Amino acid sequence: MAVLTLALLEYGCSGDNDFMVVRGEVSYQGAPIEDGDIKFVHAPGTQTPTRSEMIKQGKYEASGRGALLAGTYRIEIRAYTEGLRRRAADRSLYDANVNLNSDTPKPEPREQVQPDSYNRDTELELFSVPAGSGSITRNFQLE
Repeated sequence: MAVLTLALLEYGCSGDNDFMVVRGEVSYQGAPIEDGDIKFVHAPGTQTPTRSEMIKQGKYEASGRGALLAGTYRIEIRAYTEGLRRRAADRSLYDANVNLNSDTPKPEPREQVQPDSYNRDTELELFSVPAGSGSITRNFQLE
């Protein structure tokens, strides 16, 4: 019970002021990332929870349940090629992929197109979120 109480005090009972909205723009080789994700992973020696947000048309926003706690994060960014998407506009392609008995050609799955130095083996600078900062804009221009 004491461990649960400590966990609640550390994460669950911290006020809403401890959660910060982080938004920004992300480009790769000078063009906005149309389809990707950005992940905020706790930096070594910290206990901040990991958060992940989609990048659409070069923009992301970590808010609501995805808002960040004050702390230090490693940044991982991925950009994907066009491929199977679950958007309403691509619903027929998605349904064709799910229905294995369909004669409709299957779309190619999307592929991650960036070097690992931006994601799995990130070399991006650590990102610090100060307590009480409210809303932060952080843009990423990747080459």
